[in-house]
Amino acid sequence: MSNIRPFKEHSPQVHPLAYVDPTSVVIGDVFLAQEVSIWPLVVLRGDQGAIYIDAQSNIQDGSVAHATGGVSTVHVGKRVTVGHKVLLHGCRVEDDCLIGMGAILLDKCVIGSGSIVGAGSLVTSGMVIPAGSL
Repeated sequence: MSNIRPFKEHSPQVHPLAYVDPTSVVIGDVFLAQEVSIWPLVVLRGDQGAIYIDAQSNIQDGSVAHATGGVSTVHVGKRVTVGHKVLLHGCRVEDDCLIGMGAILLDKCVIGSGSIVGAGSLVTSGMVIPAGSL
């Protein structure tokens, strides 16, 4: 069974210059842009809402992206590093951010461009972090 697979009417769209590790799983309504890298044991589950990972971003080992149906989507901007074991749930991460290991980002939160979210942080639903924040 392939690690990149459709769910219902949605099939992942993976740019030819993206890397998806064979141990990760990419399902359903997922878009991976050019030079994206998806590392071991990542789960991008686009069954309830779309997941967009923009150019030159990387999602590191053991991270999970998912959304709440009819409520949220996941959008990761350009040149974003998402550390190990991060939970991205229905959130928006703008360009040039670093999301530290083990962070949890919940529905409809927004991380402004150029921000750093520390390891182990919880960003609650609807919270907006201004650009350039630590």
